[in-house]
Amino acid sequence: MVLPYTADEIYAVVSDVAAYADFLPGIISSEVWSKTDTSMEARLVMGKGAIRQSLITRSRLVAGELIEMSMLEGPFSRFSGRWTFEALQSGNEPACRVTIEADYEFSSIMLNMTLGKLIQANTDKVIEAFNRRAARLYRNQ
Repeated sequence: MVLPYTADEIYAVVSDVAAYADFLPGIISSEVWSKTDTSMEARLVMGKGAIRQSLITRSRLVAGELIEMSMLEGPFSRFSGRWTFEALQSGNEPACRVTIEADYEFSSIMLNMTLGKLIQANTDKVIEAFNRRAARLYRNQ
């Protein structure tokens, strides 16, 4: 998806994990345990209805370009994710192609049936939520 912001702006919004619970659907709480310029460990609590699951990740960070996530602890039998931010130019306006890739499988059939479908259905909604967050932060909208 192409968004009307610089790669650095969108990267800043996506890497601000502590704010996820404020604007991302399905995220109940989020906290950063440690963060440097090149890595981050964070905990997300996801939920739908009465179902709540915690995910602890370690991410490799490349400012303005890439976030690669791996699971340290959580409800998945496997989990990895990758955000890429490609700077584009649209006339005189900044633009960024944002791509998210995820490879995961929940450790239980019940979670696959509930949260798995929620994640699959919400990928575009998640990017749109980041777009709205960026609009509030950078365009006062």
